[in-house]
Amino acid sequence: MIYLYYKLGQLEAQARAKYNLFPKDNGILYLILAIFGFSIIADALVQDDLNKELGSAVNAAHNPTYDPTNFNNHNQ
Repeated sequence: MIYLYYKLGQLEAQARAKYNLFPKDNGILYLILAIFGFSIIADALVQDDLNKELGSAVNAAHNPTYDPTNFNNHNQ
């Protein structure tokens, strides 16, 4: 399970590179949090990154008219 947190950081960095986002690899941070028993915080950080930055980038890549400031986008 601890290795999974490290690997999640690397996979997140690869996804960021694919969508031309600022490269950051949080694998070490997730690993340290998991080792000291704070895996729930690591989970929350992973989910937050996926929802905010990567989610917007993926939506923009697959829908050129996507505007992250327009809350009516999910109706398209």
